[in-house]
Amino acid sequence: MSKSSPFLSLYLREQNRLLHLIRRIVGDRSTAEDLAQDTYLRLWDRQLGDGDRSLLQRLRGLPKRCQQVFLLSRVDGVAFAAIAQQLGISLSTVEKDIFRVLQHCQRNED
Repeated sequence: MSKSSPFLSLYLREQNRLLHLIRRIVGDRSTAEDLAQDTYLRLWDRQLGDGDRSLLQRLRGLPKRCQQVFLLSRVDGVAFAAIAQQLGISLSTVEKDIFRVLQHCQRNED
């Protein structure tokens, strides 16, 4: 997916609205964030082919933010600085999350 993919546009446009809606339903911000992230990961999963599905399976054991950072970077091609800005985290955190994902994948190669 490119930086201007329809999925990324949908995610950026609707993430706050979905989070707010889920938070109203469950009453807890942390749970709402997890549920919203799961929703987008499932949607993203439907956008990918079989080869990419194995990548998603390998990411499943990682924290949600690490998954999100990795997918935005490696699948959508979003620059680290843009990811940091979009997610409200530091550039250093983006770099550490990418490193963590790569280490995790390397340790869990088939």
